[in-house]
Amino acid sequence: MATIREVAALAEVSTTTVSRVLNAKGSPIPISDETKKKVIAAAIELGYEPNYMAKGLVGCKTETIGLVMYDLAHVLHPNFSQIVHGIVSALSESSFDLVLLPLKGKIKRANPIPFSVASYYRQRRVDGLIVAAQEVSTKALLELHKEECPFVLLGAHLPDTSLSSVRANVEEGMVTLVEYLLSLGHRRIGFINGPKGFRINDEMGLGYRRALSRKDLFNKELLRSSDFTSEITRKRTEELLQLPEPPTAIIAADDLMAIEAMHVIAEAGLSIPKDISVAGYADLPVTSNVAPALTTVRIPISETGQRAAELLLEILDDNDLGQRVQVLPTELIVRESTGPVSDD
Repeated sequence: MATIREVAALAEVSTTTVSRVLNAKGSPIPISDETKKKVIAAAIELGYEPNYMAKGLVGCKTETIGLVMYDLAHVLHPNFSQIVHGIVSALSESSFDLVLLPLKGKIKRANPIPFSVASYYRQRRVDGLIVAAQEVSTKALLELHKEECPFVLLGAHLPDTSLSSVRANVEEGMVTLVEYLLSLGHRRIGFINGPKGFRINDEMGLGYRRALSRKDLFNKELLRSSDFTSEITRKRTEELLQLPEPPTAIIAADDLMAIEAMHVIAEAGLSIPKDISVAGYADLPVTSNVAPALTTVRIPISETGQRAAELLLEILDDNDLGQRVQVLPTELIVRESTGPVSDD
């Protein structure tokens, strides 16, 4: 196990500074935010865990909620920033603060939730967790629940478990979107989904398959997977356009991916929606500002974050880990990027 000296060496600060940052102690000399970030990053990288139990702090309330996420960079994504906004909005009416707990680089096959994150609850650094990271395995979540850690799974639901969760009904939202495109005469509908194994994207995939299978139109050739990056999304769009019989409509699992697909389609000399229709998912503010404006499915993103925080506060207040599940509706938003199949 790492020592405080090793953390101090990696962060290039004194052991006193490490202690003050990690133990939230006041200091006669203010500690900059940059230094705090360096210390926390070093502690996470080394797996350092102060021995709060030895200090007799077990059982103390921290009035802090931890948001488990994959990467701090995700805070810059419009979707995630709305989630954080919703959580902070809910916590602003309470005495609780929010701390971000990134997993990037710490996920191990044998220990999907890093000990450095799980121990935040074990050693009472936080009173409860909101788990927004899609990368966390079902096994790890069940183990966390077994430890009686209060937490809410955000953005997905695990059937046949007793875990509490808040999510939007993205599967039904996808069904509605596909059925709308079918009503316009589209029969070859491509889908660029997110990474395999992400629960929210798995649910979208189920909706896509279910809606097309009803009409005996599901075709694996039209299904692609991306990692949300521009590079891979462009590649997947090009693959669909280069098929012997290209799709007449393309759905992307994320609005930003859909906009990237629109760029590729325009570069190929095709017109939207005359030659091909495009739809996204989420209804980010940018969707109404692109040309043509993007058809999408609205997810109440900020509200899911707010509901997750409120639900966790209820669990903490009631001291009851019994299952609580909330499912929020989605809404089809039709704009100019979709239209009837061309007769040409």
